[in-house]
Amino acid sequence: MDGTRGIGVRTAAALMCAAALSACGAGGGTADGDGAGTRSPSPPASASATPSDTPSDAPSEAPAEDPAKDLDRLAVEQNWGIDGPASAWIARMCAEFDDQDRAGQPPGKWLVEDFGPTPDEEAALTAGMPELCTRWWPEIGKALGAVEKRAYPDGVYEVSGAPGEDPELIEPGTYRAADPTASCSWQRTSPDGDVLDGQRATTKAPLTVTVQATDGTFTTKGCGVWKPVR
Repeated sequence: MDGTRGIGVRTAAALMCAAALSACGAGGGTADGDGAGTRSPSPPASASATPSDTPSDAPSEAPAEDPAKDLDRLAVEQNWGIDGPASAWIARMCAEFDDQDRAGQPPGKWLVEDFGPTPDEEAALTAGMPELCTRWWPEIGKALGAVEKRAYPDGVYEVSGAPGEDPELIEPGTYRAADPTASCSWQRTSPDGDVLDGQRATTKAPLTVTVQATDGTFTTKGCGVWKPVR
């Protein structure tokens, strides 16, 4: 009886061990076991966590500057009275400077004395030429500075052959008021005070007047700024 019990206990233990081994095999086996039940090693955690070569939050490159588009946008914002896109107008003026130079006429002198730019055109030249017409900008920039010094707003000016920096003197020559008011008036008088010529405007159209070397004074009111054209 005791021997039978011992055999039964051993048999039961063996069965339990077999069942345990079977369960281990069904669950995938041991980490170092061979055979179909062996689990494949998981990929390293670093493989799935490798950062992208280009971070998604990297700053984008700034767009390239375009001086022509910048000038055209400025012209629209400032409402310049330019014939066509400002950049195209600068290109035409630059070509004209080349033509004047080939003809023996200094471009700066031609611009001030023959062309006579309006205030809007002066603004376009000043803003656009440093980038779009670099070869002529030094000379044109200097000429535009001379134009600014010889601009005459409302006032009474004594005619002088050498006005220099005196704000009360005006040099003989032809002047243009590009943006007068509808009540603009101007007058030329002799050294004795006699009226030689004059005009009272009824529209805002640009005006031109020639101050002679023999004139005594030039008086202007409501005409904006007079600038030399030749």
